[in-house]
Amino acid sequence: MKLEERMERVKNNTWFKLIIAVTAFLTLFSTQLSNIKDISNFMINSIFPNKVLYENIDKLNTGAQVAYFDKLIGKPVMVKPWLNEQFPKYKEYDYVNDDFFVKSIADETNTVLYYAVTTRKDDFNPKLPLVFGDNLKLGKNKMSDINTAQPESIILDYSAKFLYYHENYYYGGIGNYRYYLIGYSPSECCEEANDSNNLDDINYNIPEIVREKDKDQKERKAQAFGSSLVPNTYGVISERASSEFSEQIKKGYDIGVDYSEAVTF
Repeated sequence: MKLEERMERVKNNTWFKLIIAVTAFLTLFSTQLSNIKDISNFMINSIFPNKVLYENIDKLNTGAQVAYFDKLIGKPVMVKPWLNEQFPKYKEYDYVNDDFFVKSIADETNTVLYYAVTTRKDDFNPKLPLVFGDNLKLGKNKMSDINTAQPESIILDYSAKFLYYHENYYYGGIGNYRYYLIGYSPSECCEEANDSNNLDDINYNIPEIVREKDKDQKERKAQAFGSSLVPNTYGVISERASSEFSEQIKKGYDIGVDYSEAVTF
């Protein structure tokens, strides 16, 4: 039997026609499902524009690769050496969005050892890590709302334009993290959230606290001052980070993206 005749018999076979029909139906059904999913995602993103951003920020994690951050929140606008001679191969990756900044620091294997999230708008409020309390939001709740232990240390400083304040908390082993930082980092957000965040009002008080020579008194006054601040930044240091690295982050004034650099993009 010639090949053409065999092919013709196969085409006229009832089972062959049935298989073709089922395959076509499944292909069409799969395409429609994909279209429905795309439409659904479009509708969700249109009605709740921040939902996906909140979810992606919540997925950020130390120990992840830089490429994972890129996938969730886009490419960084700036990649630069982390300015510390003890860690010459470490790099800082700065991500800039209309609603937020994200700063991450990765080692020579591109593993993220630290990241910080800063909200840029009063109405963009990602969830705070659970260690600070349930249902607390960045740029929304005050420092006094944080339901956690006494901070290990407090950093308070200021410049002609900016306020720097953050508290360091140690949670050994929880969620594979070592330290959590939370406070106020230069940003457009929250400067007018309450009277204590108004820089015109607080500059008079900060120098007095900064100049305090008694360490315990200085920390007590700083925490009392900071309790009414609305934090706009939180940071996470990996459990894998060395103690030297952790100390550098904890002592730094600006725990988030350098605002003066970020706003140029």
